[in-house]
Amino acid sequence: MLLSSATLPPALVEGLFLAYRAGRAVYQQHRSERPHEAVNICCLWIDEFHQTAQDCADSPAFRATHKEYVQKRVARLAQAEVRRRAQIATLPDTWHGMKEAERRQDFARLVLEQAWQLHQQPQNHSTDPASGKHVSLGLIRMANIAPLFDVALAIYQQGHPRPACASTCACTTRNSRCCCARPSSSSSTPC
Repeated sequence: MLLSSATLPPALVEGLFLAYRAGRAVYQQHRSERPHEAVNICCLWIDEFHQTAQDCADSPAFRATHKEYVQKRVARLAQAEVRRRAQIATLPDTWHGMKEAERRQDFARLVLEQAWQLHQQPQNHSTDPASGKHVSLGLIRMANIAPLFDVALAIYQQGHPRPACASTCACTTRNSRCCCARPSSSSSTPC
């Protein structure tokens, strides 16, 4: 079992461990060469700083190892250079009364506005030494994929602030869909 996310809460990670352990116990009882041996799962935690491997026979062992790993990671991150900055935008109260299509259009407007503001901040872009242009890469993450393509289309249709040039790529792992677009070369300000 591989869990690949720094944002999974500890209770969810432990729940997934317990679910795997329960399935492993059934498998071991019916298919293993040693059906009466205690279930002991080799767990591995990896990040950019270090890795930890530990055999965990039960929830307390897993919880203790996970907690220790997270504490070490938090300590290392506190000492690390800040490489990325995020901004959480407040959503307008007026959205409650909007129709779905209008809300998606306004969400596109809001995220474009926020992206442009972040791009303007010196720590969020690099300057090309030859052209002097500012370059930044941004991610707009949506947890709800139902409106994803409508919002991406609205972002593309609304365009970008001049003299900026933006490409849009909407991807989801559900059905392996991906749709990318950038302004055509016939636009007045090509990328």
